[in-house]
Amino acid sequence: MGLIEELVGLEAAVKAVPEQFTGKLVLSVGATPTATAAQNMLASSSPRVHEFREVLIRLQKPHIVELHAGVYPLLDCQQVATHARPTTASGEATWAFQPLSKSNIGIKMLAEVTSVYSERGKPEALISAGSLAMGREPCKSYPGWGIVTGDFGNSSAKHIYDEGEGKTGWIVGRISQEHGILTWEGERSECNELSIGDRVMVWPNHACVAGAGFGWYLVVDSDVDGETVVDVWTRWRGW
Repeated sequence: MGLIEELVGLEAAVKAVPEQFTGKLVLSVGATPTATAAQNMLASSSPRVHEFREVLIRLQKPHIVELHAGVYPLLDCQQVATHARPTTASGEATWAFQPLSKSNIGIKMLAEVTSVYSERGKPEALISAGSLAMGREPCKSYPGWGIVTGDFGNSSAKHIYDEGEGKTGWIVGRISQEHGILTWEGERSECNELSIGDRVMVWPNHACVAGAGFGWYLVVDSDVDGETVVDVWTRWRGW
């Protein structure tokens, strides 16, 4: 179902509201891909743009229309894998339509390396973050529960795991409730050895689930150094 069809569905649903009700309703529609769909629709020269605007205007006259962006403001490994926004531009990229990749993911989990197992068939390490921190759902594009970024203890790594290029780097290969096992994927000779006490950052598969486990978010500014905490956000809990 496309965005226009979803708006038309809202229009049909509003007709079920009793005539005695004269207040404004907040009509919500959309999910993560809606952010891109709305931008594409408004930038397109397709005849459907006129239809989109007409439906939107009709709904906005008596009510408030809210387009959900889902997890788009943060992204995660799953959304990058499903191309919430293509990783390469099909045409000339503009500020609003920049292609997105894992480097644009806005949520990372900080974990400590508590043990290392270099003697195993492929290098592994134990970290202090498991399913309670990262969720239990895997990602369709690679066999893990998170990808270790190039920050802190992994800053000297030659490779950051990319399922589309090389498949070499550290991933969270197994998880239990409180801990995760990092597994090195790719040639052993390319491995960036980790040490006990190292801190690593992990891109989660699903930002919604991973974010729900924390009451506060430490905010850094990637335009500065990406490491200095500039603000602390409190999670808004409750429904």
